[in-house]
Amino acid sequence: MEWVHRINRAELDLVDDIGMLPTGQAAAEAFYRLVEATAGRGVKPLT
Repeated sequence: MEWVHRINRAELDLVDDIGMLPTGQAAAEAFYRLVEATAGRGVKPLT
């Protein structure tokens, strides 16, 4: 996925308002892929 590669190049990943609205299975899986793809590098503040 292109968006994962673009985010993976960033030094800082900031994700805001996690869980503020209900999400479906597809959104939850996309978020998991994002975190998995960037694991072990940089800083990931999640709020």
